[in-house]
Amino acid sequence: FSKSASAQDRTALDSFLSQVTDTTGHRDLAELYYYIAEEYYYLNPDSALTYTRLYLEAAENANDSVWTADALYWMGDMFFYTNLDSALVYCEKFLQASEDLNDTAWVGYAYELFAYVYYEMGEIGLALENYETALEYFLLVDDQYKIGACYNNVGYTITYGSDQPTGMSYFIRALEIAEEIQDTSLISDVSSNIAYFYDCIKDYPSAYKYYERPLDLDLSRNDSIPIAMSYASLAYTNVELKNYNDAEHQLEEAKRHIPHRLIPYQLAQLYSSIAECYLKWGNADSAAIYVEQFEKILEQNKYVILNAYLYQQKGFLSYLKKEYENCIRYLDESISRFTEINSPESFAITYAKKAEAYSAMRMYKQAFNSQQLSNAFLDSLKYGVVAAMLSKLEQDRLHERELQQNRLEIELATQKIENTNIRIRSNLRTAIIAIVLLLVLVGIVIYFLFSIRKKNEVLASHNELINDQKILLEKNIEKLKISEEDLKELNATKDKFFSIIAHDLRNPFNSIIGFSDMFIKNPDRLRSKDVMLIIENLNKTANYGFSLLQNLLEWSLSQTGALIPKPEKVLLDKTLKNQISLFDPITSSKNIALELQGKSVPPVFADANMVTTILRNLIHNAVKFSFNDSVVKINVYQRDKYLVTSVEDQGIGISQEELSRLFSIDGQVKKVGTNNETGSGLGLILCKEFVEKNKGEIWVESQEPQGCKFSFSLPLFEEA
Repeated sequence: FSKSASAQDRTALDSFLSQVTDTTGHRDLAELYYYIAEEYYYLNPDSALTYTRLYLEAAENANDSVWTADALYWMGDMFFYTNLDSALVYCEKFLQASEDLNDTAWVGYAYELFAYVYYEMGEIGLALENYETALEYFLLVDDQYKIGACYNNVGYTITYGSDQPTGMSYFIRALEIAEEIQDTSLISDVSSNIAYFYDCIKDYPSAYKYYERPLDLDLSRNDSIPIAMSYASLAYTNVELKNYNDAEHQLEEAKRHIPHRLIPYQLAQLYSSIAECYLKWGNADSAAIYVEQFEKILEQNKYVILNAYLYQQKGFLSYLKKEYENCIRYLDESISRFTEINSPESFAITYAKKAEAYSAMRMYKQAFNSQQLSNAFLDSLKYGVVAAMLSKLEQDRLHERELQQNRLEIELATQKIENTNIRIRSNLRTAIIAIVLLLVLVGIVIYFLFSIRKKNEVLASHNELINDQKILLEKNIEKLKISEEDLKELNATKDKFFSIIAHDLRNPFNSIIGFSDMFIKNPDRLRSKDVMLIIENLNKTANYGFSLLQNLLEWSLSQTGALIPKPEKVLLDKTLKNQISLFDPITSSKNIALELQGKSVPPVFADANMVTTILRNLIHNAVKFSFNDSVVKINVYQRDKYLVTSVEDQGIGISQEELSRLFSIDGQVKKVGTNNETGSGLGLILCKEFVEKNKGEIWVESQEPQGCKFSFSLPLFEEA
């Protein structure tokens, strides 16, 4: 099975197996195939898969359900590196076999294997779900190694989203378990992940320290694959620290430790890591070599996440070569692939590089937009929270080391005293017993004085910490009191608002009930003219009630967060024409003309439904408060990067005192229209909220009794 085994050696092995197949029982044969597959696992994945198939066949022939389940697991594991769809099939079979055996631990292994496969398929949500299920089973059997590994994997998977602090918390829990059980491989994995977070917050000295720890552990285990990965990570950090000589040495060490035969998936990861170092260094020629080797492996293997990173690195390489158009094309492909797994961190890095490429091409608008996207994704990652968590982790670890050091010093001092006493007792005669006792007494006094001093120092430190916490607590209590007062005031305001709305809702229903009673009680006494008058009043009352309910529903949705703006390209002049046509019956009854001024205007970027609501309420108010035989002017014009729409009536106007309360929920202005139309004041509150949700502004100009002019602005739609 050695790496240098010749074809003749392989032939001898095949000859041996053909002989034992006819003379060995199925169970023993299954065990033999298992050990052969295990030896081939890293040396020759194809041969490993062949012997795993034979292992499964022999286990099934032996009718051994335990060996069969184990063989199904290894089949899923083997296909993980070659065919993810086949891997899923064997995962399902292994899960069923484990459940039939009622083996809780193996059921956990099955869900863990599912998670591995879904992760490489880019199904991050399914991967996370299966890791969490696996964790539940490992907790049931109290498998500390697997619990720690699952915490690590859950954290790693979560970090593909924007919840980096939660991912960091899982890494910290994993590290605690790994150090408690002293498992070097798990300590190595978790330390590398924590080091990566230090890279992300640009604390490269701390990152280097955490990358060094896995390397020391991997060297002690002589594990070539993790050794190569650790050297590559250290090289990347040294490039960031501008220690280029050290980085070059570590890259050579990484390449030297790449095994002769390696599973393609792991080899792809190594090539990608080395390429990333050269790209960061700005060495295009060396980076091109490893990007090309990385790509060759992925041509035969469909790893979704690795393919996304490949296009990102091809984009970075094109940037170094000053092939900026190719750079942007590759980065767009990378973004498309990262979209499948929703990786904000990758988006932030990729859009930042796009911004650099656009800037180099003097396409500054596109560069600005790309940088804005990068900054937005970077902000969503909450690295500030992660930095605080890492700082607390280091403080806790430093405190623990100090406690351990103190315990060791005390134990060492005690041991020295005991050793001294033993030597004295063995060498001195009875005549100097008094001296020995005196020396012991002095030693004890010194020891207690030393202990008391240490305790006093600790108590002083604790007292200072308690005082700091007390001050912080008092500040927090004061903030809570202020927040409580604000909340009470807000609740009182909303209670007042709802009482007003309840009263306004009751009025139209009372009117409808009253008119309908007239129809029911005196149907024969009503003249046709009276009937028409009642019907007109019913229609007016119902329309008012419907408008109030519609505004109230939209406002309540916005308050609960259920109404989220969905900005899109909106043709405002078209929307205005549609709204104006809807007011024909109302304007005809008051002989009011709606004039739309302004030529063709550019589109805005806003939520179409919210824009419709804003226009409906403003036009309705203008008509309601306009005198008969007047004109309502609607003007649309561009101002900088915004489109301004104004609705101006020739009505009763608004006083200066009322203007200050116009858009406030606790200071609603309720006025009767020129034809005694009523209203709740909710429409303007709704207009203000919807305009601001779409990144615009709303204002009003008015003097009694010369009419009002309501204006609002919305951002222009920008073509990508």
